[in-house]
Amino acid sequence: MFDFEFCAYGYRIYDIATFRWSRGSDNQKLWDSFLAGYQSIRELSGSEIQAIDIFVKARQLWWMGLVVTLSESKHILKSDLKFWDRAFSRF
Repeated sequence: MFDFEFCAYGYRIYDIATFRWSRGSDNQKLWDSFLAGYQSIRELSGSEIQAIDIFVKARQLWWMGLVVTLSESKHILKSDLKFWDRAFSRF
């Protein structure tokens, strides 16, 4: 299942990158299946395929900003350096 909650008007490739960010980067077979299924309906151009990694990084940056702004997550800023190591490792 894929939750399309953050998919909206904007770059179509961002929606695909959101899936890659959330699930596909840890599981190449899942990512390949998702991409093949998507392209069976609408084929992506070479530039769109190349842009996926850029939008994955944009999604990661957006998520990190969200974590920082949530008041209940403030403790993460000071106490969980492993969290930030993992967060930055995706770049």
